[in-house]
Amino acid sequence: MHELSLCEALISTVRRQLATRPEYAGRRIKSLKVTIGALSGCEPDLLARMFPHASPGTVAEGAELIVDFQSARVACEACGTERDVAANLLVCPKCGDQGVKLVAGDEVLLTGLTLAEA
Repeated sequence: MHELSLCEALISTVRRQLATRPEYAGRRIKSLKVTIGALSGCEPDLLARMFPHASPGTVAEGAELIVDFQSARVACEACGTERDVAANLLVCPKCGDQGVKLVAGDEVLLTGLTLAEA
C-alpha cells in the first residue's frame, strides 16, 4: 500500500514549501491537487482513500485531495505523432511503429494547493 506513503510524502512536501515562506506560517491546507499518470503505479482511488489517514495532525488535516488522471502519452520517433494511448499499448496510434517515447503518464505530481484562510 504505497499510496499511504505517497500521501505522507505529498504532505511533507507541502509542509516544507510552506516553511520557506514566512507569510504562510501557521496556515493550513484547504485542498491539494495531484495528477496521477496511468503508468505511475499509483491507484487514484486508493490514494484518495488513504489521504484522510495520512493527514491528521498535519497542515493538511481536513484538507480535500483532488486527483486528476493523466493518460499515457507517447511521441513517435518515426512519424512525429504525439498522442494519448492505452497504458498497455505503447505504440504509435497513427503508424503503428513501436519506436515511441513516453512523454507523460508515469508521474505523480503535486499540481496545486489552496490555503485555508488565516
